[in-house]
Amino acid sequence: MKQEKDTQQINVNNASVNLCEVMLKQNDIAEVLVKQLRLSTIFNCDPREFKSFTRAFEHTIHCNVDNDSERLYYLELFIRGEPKDLVRSCQHLSPKQSYSEARNLLTYHYGIELKISTAYVKKALNLPLTGKM
Repeated sequence: MKQEKDTQQINVNNASVNLCEVMLKQNDIAEVLVKQLRLSTIFNCDPREFKSFTRAFEHTIHCNVDNDSERLYYLELFIRGEPKDLVRSCQHLSPKQSYSEARNLLTYHYGIELKISTAYVKKALNLPLTGKM
């Protein structure tokens, strides 16, 4: 009888420990989701926005998510259009390689200074003329 009560107590203690672990993990996930919501920038092909998007993503997601598979998931979640296709093209690689390659591809296509400068020049050239001639 005593041994049975001891076994039940151990089972209860183990269940309590497991419950605490689950609750801690839920808290961690909730914290990441709250931080994720602060990343309101969606990147959509404009090189002028790439650096600010990258900084926001690194601050809110990259630093707070432990594995590259989840980082890749969130990266894909916050991009649209051609950049999303670039990220999806890396999914056949291992998680660590796919996240790294996706970031490299995005930087190559949108983060090179010449492309950023060119985007600003194009924007300036397309501005309407103001004033009298």
